[in-house]
Amino acid sequence: MGQFYPDRLFVLFGFILCYLVYFRVNILATISVAIIVILLNERAALIGGGIMLLLPFTNTKKSCSAKEISPYLIIGGAMLFYSFLVKTYMLSNQYYDSFLPSSFTDLYSRFSLDAFRDNLLTLILVSLPLLLACLGNLKLAFLSFIIMSPNIIGNVGGAEKVGWLTHYHSYYFPILVFSGAVGYSEWMSKYKTKAKFLLIFPSVILSLYIYNSEITSKRLPSIEEQQKSFISFEHLVMGLPTGYDIRSDVESKVQLGKNVVTDELGMALLKDKAEVSLFPLSIKDSDYLFIPCEWTRHDTFNNSALPLEWFKQNDFETKFFERINALDRCFYRKK
Repeated sequence: MGQFYPDRLFVLFGFILCYLVYFRVNILATISVAIIVILLNERAALIGGGIMLLLPFTNTKKSCSAKEISPYLIIGGAMLFYSFLVKTYMLSNQYYDSFLPSSFTDLYSRFSLDAFRDNLLTLILVSLPLLLACLGNLKLAFLSFIIMSPNIIGNVGGAEKVGWLTHYHSYYFPILVFSGAVGYSEWMSKYKTKAKFLLIFPSVILSLYIYNSEITSKRLPSIEEQQKSFISFEHLVMGLPTGYDIRSDVESKVQLGKNVVTDELGMALLKDKAEVSLFPLSIKDSDYLFIPCEWTRHDTFNNSALPLEWFKQNDFETKFFERINALDRCFYRKK
């Protein structure tokens, strides 16, 4: 319900941290970014600490003397210690008990599931172009695999492998992209021009294939859905209603503090104005119903329209009193 998901910020700061540590640009800048990473959450501190401890050893063009790398190792150790303290003594997170397998038997049972294996194959195929690029630096390739391993063997229902728009991919993504960029650079410097296409051509073909299959399976937005972002920008430039205007319009239809039953989008729009519940929870106690208008024609929950009798049984008017055309959602109120 409108969660911020601070781990998304790790995509940017994780990449910056990789750059600063790998090339050893400036220790003060590195400390500053490390502090920002720590402040994101304990998982960002954990991955950031791993970067600080392991990445200095992957640059074959830099010295690994104790004098040069000890500051990075100290900072990395401190980040891991902080992550351990927060996880052990301050947080209670159910995913820590169920995300990773608890035993080899649990791990085996996961790989015995068709859906788990299919999702894992998709994760590997989608990541393969970058993983191939990483082979230009085998140490970075190994580091990327280690950082990706929680997504490989973990399970939160599949989004950790195929939900590309979810936050579950935020922690390994910057390391994988950075390692792919560096590995590709080293790969290109080692081989002749014709040999470079042995990496580029299959990577492009594989990427296009996966992109098409993900759109077909509706795990990525369709072309039409992706165009919505450009349409929103066009509205902003032309002075037409934008998302903020639409949200204000939605909020204006509801009295402050009233109970509204709605879907996830409605919860995000109304969370500051009303008491919201996810459809169909608390339907008897609600004052308003805010749902996609199409549900009266085709209910996504049971492939049939919400009948008029359903509205009557729950004391709602059968005719919507307001329609938000930009969202194709309708407001219904109690009789």
